[in-house]
Amino acid sequence: MLLYHYSNKPYTELKTKLAQGIMTPAMILEEDKYRGFRHDIFPDYKAISLLPDPIPLDIMGALYAGHDHHIWVPGSTIYEHVVDSRKIPKFMYHISETPDDVKQMFSEWPDNPSNAEKRAYFQSRSARKWRTGENGEGNTELEKHFGKYVNGTRAAYLAAIPLFEEHNWHQYAPMVPHVQLNPEGGVLQLMRPARKVIIGPATAHIPVIKPMSAKW
Repeated sequence: MLLYHYSNKPYTELKTKLAQGIMTPAMILEEDKYRGFRHDIFPDYKAISLLPDPIPLDIMGALYAGHDHHIWVPGSTIYEHVVDSRKIPKFMYHISETPDDVKQMFSEWPDNPSNAEKRAYFQSRSARKWRTGENGEGNTELEKHFGKYVNGTRAAYLAAIPLFEEHNWHQYAPMVPHVQLNPEGGVLQLMRPARKVIIGPATAHIPVIKPMSAKW
């Protein structure tokens, strides 16, 4: 399947933070502790985030207008990078912000949780994701479990926006299914050169869609 990554600069290949050489030993140690606490499949510095569809450029500017996002800025130029998952020799994956993730977050995340409650939540989430294939390895499993979200990114953003809290406005794709890949060697090759695209205006019409329920 084709996977999409967006940035403010064009790249000839996509690299993890580790492969970019920007991680210090102290930063690695800190993120390793964070990964262990959250029961994540791999640390953030080994991940590259990708969407299952092209971003809905026509509405992204209007959706994020006035919220000072680092990339979804009305009328701005960004770059689209496309990866063919079949061409990646070996990788692990973590599918994020799935409907089951959102459901579990709203139903099980306690108000003002203690560290013990956070650990229990993350452990439960990790076990579910391994059980359902949202954590895994290789393209066959990725297409089986992530392919279901192809052609759903536009609707996912429209459904998620009404549920946003302040911190969500600064995230890449909150409550929108996307995948983190950990490729062997930390590098993903592009299937074509990065393409310049333009985010739509703040005045674009936003279709009305039924939001995901916050009560499950």
